[in-house]
Amino acid sequence: VMRFDSVAFKGFDFNVVYSKNPSGDELKNGAAGVTSASYESGGTWGGRVRYNNGGFTALVSLLDQQPQGSAYGATHGQRAGVGYMFKQGPLTGLKFGVEYDKTSIDCPSAAGYPASPFGIAPLGTKAASRTVYSVPVQYQWGKHGVYATYTKAGNTTSIADTGATQTNLGYDYALTKRAFVGLYYTDLKNSAKGIYAPFLSGSALGGSAPNYGNATGPAGAP
Repeated sequence: VMRFDSVAFKGFDFNVVYSKNPSGDELKNGAAGVTSASYESGGTWGGRVRYNNGGFTALVSLLDQQPQGSAYGATHGQRAGVGYMFKQGPLTGLKFGVEYDKTSIDCPSAAGYPASPFGIAPLGTKAASRTVYSVPVQYQWGKHGVYATYTKAGNTTSIADTGATQTNLGYDYALTKRAFVGLYYTDLKNSAKGIYAPFLSGSALGGSAPNYGNATGPAGAP
């Protein structure tokens, strides 16, 4: 991995990072029936510009990833966010913001391309993309902190009912500068064709077969 981090100047700083293969060992991203993937191809680069001054924060970041030796398409990500924290007055300790993310995957030609591991047919040469909005709010006073975040993911392009919403609520109390106790609640709602595989939810260590937002999922799915 090659990485450059700039010094901060009047609240601004930026970084750039590049890696030939951050996605895992050989065959991790392969696909049965596709032999055109080359281990000479691939590579990931990304960067961000950040501003943090006077209680105001902003961030813009980009990611472009083509897993080495992968039969699947490149991933492109763009993210932007802004936030503000009150440092004086009756609202001191209140912080809120909004974040926007758009991620897309270039889908290879359907010819010789295997069905998606999630039961969704490939989209030909058209890129599949999805946007996500997130609104975090937190308030801290003394040793106490309360947190709330609402996130909404839209449908994947050309595939209806694949969106999701998530609500997080939390509270913690600082026992020391490095030790906290708290309670957090998360409510995740997937649309009928929304797919997720919670960590350790199945019998295999590290994950399980995908689950759908409803009892049956798309036609032919478990």
